[in-house]
Amino acid sequence: MNGNMSYSESQLENVYSLSEAVARADKLQQVYSMALRTLAHTLNLDRCAILLFNSQGILVFEASKGLSAWYRKQVTGHSPWSRDAKAPKSIFVPDVKKDERLNALLPVILKEGIHAMAFIPLIFQKRLLGKFMLYLNQPHEFSKSEQLLAETIARQVGFAIGVKRIEENLKTSLKEKELLLKEIDHRVKNNLQVITSMLSLQALSTNDDHFRKMVENSIHRVEAMAVVHEELRNSGNAQKIDFQNYASRLVHTLIRSYSPDPNAVECQIECHEPLLDTATAVPLGLMLNEIVSNSLKHAFEGAGLHRIRVAMPDANTLIVGDNGPGFAEKSQSNGKTLGLKIVDLLAHQLRADIQMKGPGTTYYVTLPKRS
Repeated sequence: MNGNMSYSESQLENVYSLSEAVARADKLQQVYSMALRTLAHTLNLDRCAILLFNSQGILVFEASKGLSAWYRKQVTGHSPWSRDAKAPKSIFVPDVKKDERLNALLPVILKEGIHAMAFIPLIFQKRLLGKFMLYLNQPHEFSKSEQLLAETIARQVGFAIGVKRIEENLKTSLKEKELLLKEIDHRVKNNLQVITSMLSLQALSTNDDHFRKMVENSIHRVEAMAVVHEELRNSGNAQKIDFQNYASRLVHTLIRSYSPDPNAVECQIECHEPLLDTATAVPLGLMLNEIVSNSLKHAFEGAGLHRIRVAMPDANTLIVGDNGPGFAEKSQSNGKTLGLKIVDLLAHQLRADIQMKGPGTTYYVTLPKRS
């Protein structure tokens, strides 16, 4: 089971990394390249490709990995769905020799050395944009988890392609910008709710306490991102977030989730530089989620008033601490937990310095000074 959880954890990390990279991509070619790299690595594919409908309604290769130019020329234009197909379904072919739908192209497919393949639709706003193609050199029965993972990546990439296309063609009219923001808002809210629901069902379906706690930790991470999204939506400012309000909501939510007696935990939040740009606020919020969760799980034992403190004395410093006995005295397993590894990764992303000191366990996160 530990091996399966480690593999699943690796898959989730790959999808998370793709989401982060796609969100930061400036051009569609960057999106294509990152998507193919993630697909090939996560699903152990021999080759893969992205094809999109052009202005003439023909499916053409936009990016590929491991395919010959000859093969790409032979299969350009082939699609298992019509361009106006409603809700097209993925098609997984474990053995190309046994699927009659491929008879016309079978000599070409076999000459390329392909023996298993999958067609994954790329969709944006219920409109078919094109397809992901997955290829293997040997017959392969695609598992449910592989199918789900491929479709999850396809949804992310389809949405990214759709948004990037809108960005490239977007006029300056206020109405069009508002429509785009509403679409993004709807998609993000829905996706976060779906992920939380799926994780909650997974937590309820297991009798393994350790695995259930891992899933519940993941739920808190998703909820931390949901709070950021809601703060942005309510503020009406897509560039800045009130970190004082965000930190307060996040910490109080975690206290209610982890503490059997929320009144026994005092929360002190002091942000003298409350407005932060989203590129800084989101990673800091996720770090705050991991540090406070760790304190609530490990720092407080026995009676007495427990305290969580979050301070931001200036725009470059975040302080998060508790009044527990201190890290060295807590019961910790060898090595860092996944949560603390995430803290390190987020600090690296921000190019921030992070130190842990007493009293209790207090983290000092120092951001690079802005030019």
